[in-house]
Parts: sequence; C-alpha cells; structure tokens
Amino acid sequence: MRALGDPEGRRGAALIFLAAGGVAMTAYASYALWLVRARPDFAFYLGAGALILIAIVLTGFAGLLVKRSVKGGIGVATFEVTDQPGGTTTSARIEGESA
Repeated sequence: MRALGDPEGRRGAALIFLAAGGVAMTAYASYALWLVRARPDFAFYLGAGALILIAIVLTGFAGLLVKRSVKGGIGVATFEVTDQPGGTTTSARIEGESA
C-alpha cells in the first residue's frame, strides 16, 4: 500500500481499477444484451447505455494518461494549476508594473 502514497502509484492503481471496471462493464453489458436478444427495442437501449459507459471509461483513461494544466486570470490576477509537483502558482500584476 506504500505505492498509494506516491502520485504515480495512485495513477497506476487508478489505471488498473479503470481497466478492471471496463472489463466488468463490458461483460455485464454483453450478458444483458444476450438476455434481451429477442426484443430489439430493449437491445437498442441497453446497447446505447453500454456505449455511454464505455465512453465514460475511455474519458477516464484519457484523464489519467495526459498531463493536465489550466491557466487563467481574472482582471490582473493570473493563475496556473497543473498536476505536476509544485504546480500551483498565482500572481497579480498591477497595470504598468512588470511581474
């Protein structure tokens, strides 16, 4: 469990849990579609729901595998937030002065 104290360890654990959840949801959706194979309208809505769940899992994978950074500002104050260690910075600049 020491690995969960490290950001990369947490990222790896999240990746494994997302992959396992994706496999479980795919198996569940395929079984549910097999149960309603005689009713096309049920199969359509279950299939659409399964595709939505798969899209959510893929979005989670994308969120884990990319480095995230947000930059913005309100008035003269600016900020930058990133998932890198020590990545949160804020600053304010008064008109006519250099930051």
